[in-house]
Amino acid sequence: MRSSSLLFTLLLVFTLSFSCAQSSFGGYPTSIHWNQINTPTVRVIFPDSLENRAQRVANIVHYMNDENQGLLGTKRRKVDIILRNHDVISNGYAQIAPFKTEFFMQAPQKTFEESAIDWTDQLAIHEYRHITQFLNAKRGIGNLIYWLFGDY
Repeated sequence: MRSSSLLFTLLLVFTLSFSCAQSSFGGYPTSIHWNQINTPTVRVIFPDSLENRAQRVANIVHYMNDENQGLLGTKRRKVDIILRNHDVISNGYAQIAPFKTEFFMQAPQKTFEESAIDWTDQLAIHEYRHITQFLNAKRGIGNLIYWLFGDY
C-alpha cells in the first residue's frame, strides 16, 4: 500500500510540474496571442502587436532569398523567425539546431550610431545572412559532419 501511494504522489508531482512548464512560450505569459506569416521561404512567429514588423521581415527575407543567390551559395531552406518584444536586449541570433533565428525587437537607444537603417530591417538583413552562411557551410567536410551528427 505504501509503495502505491508513493508512486501516485510521484506521478502527481511529475504531471503537475509538466503541465506548469507548458503554460508559457519562452517566458511570455499565456495571455499573449501569437500569429505567424507562413510562406515557402520563411515562417515569422510574432505577437499581435508586431504584425507590421513581421510583414516587413518576411518581405526582406524574400527579397534577400531571391536577389542574393550567388553571394554565399545557392542552398536555401525555410527558416523560422521569432520576433520578441518583451525583452530589454537589442539583438538577435541565428542558430543551427533547432534551425531558427530570433529577433529582440527593442531597438537600441542610439540606433543611428550603428546605422541609418531601421532596426527591424537591420536585424533581418544581418541574421538572414547568418542563416545562408549556415546552410552553405555544408560542403566537403562540413557536409560529412552534417550527415554524421545532424544539425548539432
